[in-house]
Amino acid sequence: MSGWPWSTIVQVLLDTAAHMTSVGAPEDVFAQVCDRQVVASPSLHAVWFAVVPAAAVEIVPAHVAGTRGLVPHRIALTEQDPLWRAIRSGRPVVVDPHAANAPGWCRGQSTVASVGIFPFGMGDEARGVGVVYADQSDYFARIDPSPFGAFAHLGDLLMELKREAQSDPLTGLPNRKAFSEHLEPAISRSRRHDRLLVVGLLDLDDFKPVNDRYGHAVGDALLREVGQRLRVSLRANDLATRLGGDEFAFFWRVCRAWMLWRPLCSASGQRFLRPSSSPTGAPLRSRAALV
Repeated sequence: MSGWPWSTIVQVLLDTAAHMTSVGAPEDVFAQVCDRQVVASPSLHAVWFAVVPAAAVEIVPAHVAGTRGLVPHRIALTEQDPLWRAIRSGRPVVVDPHAANAPGWCRGQSTVASVGIFPFGMGDEARGVGVVYADQSDYFARIDPSPFGAFAHLGDLLMELKREAQSDPLTGLPNRKAFSEHLEPAISRSRRHDRLLVVGLLDLDDFKPVNDRYGHAVGDALLREVGQRLRVSLRANDLATRLGGDEFAFFWRVCRAWMLWRPLCSASGQRFLRPSSSPTGAPLRSRAALV
């Protein structure tokens, strides 16, 4: 039984190089890889991928190639699920969908005999996973696994490129594009779980006089300090971003009632609003407006 032709890998890598400068290209290339795998091997009935945020409690397949009916629209993540184990460990997992302990999202599918789970992009903000449905129980044991390893390495590269494209180079915070991408899923999760989502916009007042008096190097240092304070003022599952200039944005993901977010604002504000100093030791008179 032949696996995924090496010529397809070469073509995907060429396509990837052509897409390097395109915004959002990683997802396009992942989708292309899924489509090509199904076309290249008649034993593969479905291939899908997902990008999974660090705090996700479910997986939503971003693209499905092959038989769409085999793949659910949403998959709840549990610690016992092999999807969770693969994503957390960074190691591939092969599942027998007919085993008694098979997860519900692939259990008992008559046309599928084995399911391969291939994680990639093991970053702090988000991780990826590719899932392959084969019609032979020993498919992943008998074929050359190198192409699937190449897929994972390709995913690592693309996820790193995506992180760089969504990172503010001055502060290291996620940028405006990252904020926009994370906000809609956060709103959807808050609605599904009947929780509130607190979104804040932060603008530095009188920032221009700091630049004019002390120079752009001091202004940049102030922006970096604001970014660092904002980052440490939030919790691990929250998101802080720099939108551009002296504008920042953030959101808290898990408030159950309005009364709970005020203490969070108060505690974060106390850590955030400590005075800053210029290189000469004089206080920098720039205030923050929060809405």
